[in-house]
Amino acid sequence: MYAITLHVRDDSDAPIPGSYIRVFSLDGETAHGEGEVDEDGNLTLDVPGGEYWVRAYSRGYRFEPRMRIEVSGDTTYRLEGTDVATHPSSTDPLLCRITGSVVGVNGLPLTGVLLHVSGSDLFGVVATSPVLGSSYVARPSPSGAYDFQLPRGAVAHITVAGDDRPFRCKVPNRTYCPLGDLLTPYVSSIVAETETLTLDVGEVAEIPVTATLSSSVGTPFLWEEGGIATIRDYVAVTSSDSSVAAAYVEASGIVRVIARRAGAATLTLTELAGSCLARTPTPTRTLSVIEVTVDP
Repeated sequence: MYAITLHVRDDSDAPIPGSYIRVFSLDGETAHGEGEVDEDGNLTLDVPGGEYWVRAYSRGYRFEPRMRIEVSGDTTYRLEGTDVATHPSSTDPLLCRITGSVVGVNGLPLTGVLLHVSGSDLFGVVATSPVLGSSYVARPSPSGAYDFQLPRGAVAHITVAGDDRPFRCKVPNRTYCPLGDLLTPYVSSIVAETETLTLDVGEVAEIPVTATLSSSVGTPFLWEEGGIATIRDYVAVTSSDSSVAAAYVEASGIVRVIARRAGAATLTLTELAGSCLARTPTPTRTLSVIEVTVDP
């Protein structure tokens, strides 16, 4: 094992305390060391001899996506970050800039809403992605606008101030992301009006459903056509035998069932995986089950 010392500095050679560094294999699959630098911007890691990528991350600074090093003895390396406040064009290619505001049901920004971003298990993504390593609070500007950055493709847990139930977020793999993509509420439960249904062949039934949503401060959610989102954006329905009973979800908040032939079928309402960037359920959850009998 060899000791590698990493110095994180800005373009004036001042240390950047709080920076986080990860050393990983050239194939990006194995992390060989990571941690936060000390107040002098330094971190020492013990790694086996070989070639590695080194990636530094610090909120408000842009670093090269990664630096290749060859370790054959105790070595010192310097990583330089550019202050994005001083150089606004320095957009980190591995970060997603999240902009927007939390609004009330009247459409006006809520200026005092804080977003608590959990970092404990938040950036457990592929080694080529940066790591934050700590929790922080995203604060709005006086006008209620947010502008912060998270690693692309990372998984986050965000709690909106006043709501102690965190929701899981998948950070988009693109340069910019509307804040609404992270704050869009998701379905926590769906209850169908009935759990059993008996129809005659050719009959059509409409089953209203009631949804319980995650609490997302000031983010309107309307179960109606033309609204910000509809039940169809979040819920899918499948039939165990579509030749007996076919079903689909309508934006108005009902499940329409069509009886095709005599027999029995089970309708399963599930959370639509990937339908909302605010939450990518794994595995897809079953929300409600309806047993259908079709008489001749």
